[in-house]
Amino acid sequence: MRQSFLCLTVLAILAWNLHAEAPAEQLLPADTLAVLSMPDWDKTKAVWTHTPQAQLWHDPDMKAFVEKFTSNLQTNLGLPLERELGIKLGDYAGLAHGQITFAVTQNGWDGGSNQSPGWLFLLDVKGQGERLKTNLANLKAKWTASGKPLKTDKIREIEFATLSVAEDDIFKTIRQVLLRTPRSDTTNASPMTTNQFEIWIGQSGSLLLAGNRAKDLEKVLIRQTGGPGPCLAEQPDFRAQPALFNDALVFGWSNLKLVVEGLAQSMPSGNPNPARNPLLPTTSKIMAALGLDGLKSLGFSFVFTPEGYLMQAALRVPESDRRGLFKMVAFENKEAQPPGFVPANAAKFSRWRLNGARTWTDFETILMKMSPELSGLLQMTLSAAGKSKDPAFDFRKSFLENLGDDFIFYRKLPPNPTLAALNRPSSLFLVGSPKDAALAQTLKRALESIVPANSLKERNVQGRKIVSFPLPPSSGPEGIIQKTLSFAASGGYVAFSTDPGQVEEYLGSTNNKSLKETAGWNEAAQKVGGFSTGLFGFANQNESWRAVLAAVQKDPAALVKSIPFLNPGLAVNVSQGKPPLNDWLDVSLLPPYEKIAKYFHFLVYAAATTPEGFTLKAFAPTPPGLKK
Repeated sequence: MRQSFLCLTVLAILAWNLHAEAPAEQLLPADTLAVLSMPDWDKTKAVWTHTPQAQLWHDPDMKAFVEKFTSNLQTNLGLPLERELGIKLGDYAGLAHGQITFAVTQNGWDGGSNQSPGWLFLLDVKGQGERLKTNLANLKAKWTASGKPLKTDKIREIEFATLSVAEDDIFKTIRQVLLRTPRSDTTNASPMTTNQFEIWIGQSGSLLLAGNRAKDLEKVLIRQTGGPGPCLAEQPDFRAQPALFNDALVFGWSNLKLVVEGLAQSMPSGNPNPARNPLLPTTSKIMAALGLDGLKSLGFSFVFTPEGYLMQAALRVPESDRRGLFKMVAFENKEAQPPGFVPANAAKFSRWRLNGARTWTDFETILMKMSPELSGLLQMTLSAAGKSKDPAFDFRKSFLENLGDDFIFYRKLPPNPTLAALNRPSSLFLVGSPKDAALAQTLKRALESIVPANSLKERNVQGRKIVSFPLPPSSGPEGIIQKTLSFAASGGYVAFSTDPGQVEEYLGSTNNKSLKETAGWNEAAQKVGGFSTGLFGFANQNESWRAVLAAVQKDPAALVKSIPFLNPGLAVNVSQGKPPLNDWLDVSLLPPYEKIAKYFHFLVYAAATTPEGFTLKAFAPTPPGLKK
C-alpha cells in the first residue's frame, strides 16, 4: 500500500496529464486486478470546465482562498517533492492529451507466496512525443547528477530508465509538510525503513509507460504494436459490463474474484489467537460464510452531460453464486419514494425495501457457518429475552412475525450548525411493520431483561408511547458522549432516534411540505431508474454545504481538528495548538455562502438487484442557477 501511494505520487509529478494510442482495456494484460482510466484527457478537461465544481473553483469570490491554498500546495509539497525526486513539474505540465491509466496486475501474486502485484501507468502525449523524449532525457541526467541510482535497460528494443526510489525520502518530505517537523526532528516520527522500489520509465511513440515489472511493460508493448497476447478486453468479467464504460469520462474496474482468492490464501487458516477468544471464527470461515467467493467484479464510471453528472457502479455477483452477505442484502424491486411524512428540509434520505424476516434468518445462517458457538450464544440470548416477566414470551417468533420490508432513514441539519453537531447529526430511522405497536412492545419486553429497570423510561406523546433508554457511552473529540435512544410506533413504522424531538415530530407528522415535492425531483429520479428499484436516496448538497461553511467560519480551528489523517502525529500537533493545515485551508477567506450557493443543488441515487448482481446509479442535476 505504501509503495502504491508512493508510485502515484511520483507519477503525478512525472506526468500532469495524459492518453494512450489504444483503449486501456486493449493494452493492459489479461491478469489485470484493477484499473482506473481516463480515456480522453482533452475531452475530460473540456467537460470539467463546465462542471459546478470547476466553476466554483474559478469564481472570483473564491480567488483569495484558492490562491492561498494552491500557493501553499506548490511551496510546501510540490517543490519539496520535486527536490527530493530531482524532477521539475513544469517540464511535464501540458503533455496530457489522451488517456491516463493506472492499473494493478496480478504478476503471479496468489496470496500464498512472496510475489507482489505489479503496477502500470500508461500515458499518451499524442503529438508531443519529442517534448516527452527531451523531458525523459533531462530526467535521467538530473537523476544521475543528484547521485541517485539509475539503470538503463531495453524491452523489445525500447529503452527504459530504471529509477531506484527510497520510501523514506518520500515519507520524510510528506511528514515535514503535514506535521511541520524539521528535517532533523524525528522524535515523533514513525520508524523509518530502508525499502527501495524501482520504477521503469520509457517511451514508445507517443506513449509513456511506467511500471515496476518488465514483463508487464513488455505485454503492453506487444499489444501496442498489434501483436498477439491476451488482454483485459477479452476477460469475460470485463466484457460483461460494456454499457457501464460507454462515453465515460473516467471508469474503474476490478477483478474481485482474483483479489478475494489471493486474500483468502494470504489469511491464516486457524484461529489467530484461540487462547484470547475461543469463539473467534477463522478468517477462512468468515470469508466462506459471507459468500465472498461469489464475487466476480466491480465496475464504475462517471459521465457528465448538460443536465448533470451521472455516476454508475455494478457489483457482479450472479444469482447462482449469491450466498451469505449478498443473499442477505438482496432487496426487492418495490416502491422506495419518500412517504409524505419525510419533511422537505431533510438533508439526507434513503429508503430500502428489504425483507426483514428473511434478512434476519439469513444473518443467523451466516453466523452459524462462521461460528456455531457464537450462533448458539445468540440463540440462547434471544430465548431468554423478555422471559423475566412472561415465561411464555418468544422474542424471536414475535420479532420476525412483526418485522416488515420497509426501512427508512432521514436526517435534518441542526438549526445552529457547528462541526461537532454536524458530526453527530439528528437522524430518524424507521422500521416498517404490519403491526407496529406489537413490534415496539416486543422490543420493550426484550429491553426489560437487559436494561436496568430505572433506566428504561416511558412517556405518552400524541397518544403514543415513547420508550427511551441510555446507550453505552462513547468517546469523541470533545470527550465522553452519552446518548439516549428513543423509539415509538405509529403509521406502520417503529421510529428510532437519539434525538427525542425527532421521534415526537414524526408522531405529529404535520409537515407543510414533503421531501418528494422538491423541484426537479421526478426528473432527476428517472436518470437513476425511478422510485421502484427497491432502494432510493437523496442528499441535499445545497443545505449541507451551507451548514458546513457556517460551522467552519464560526470555528476555523475545528476544521483541522476534524481531519486527523495520514499520520497519528497530526492529531498531536493539533492538540498542541499548531494545526499544520490552517495556513492552507484559510476559511476566513471564503465568501458568504449566498455568493456561491448557485453551485450547489441536490443528488439522488437508486440501487437495484439484478440476476447479475447489484447496480447503483447516482445523479446530480445541474444547479438551476448554472443552466444556460
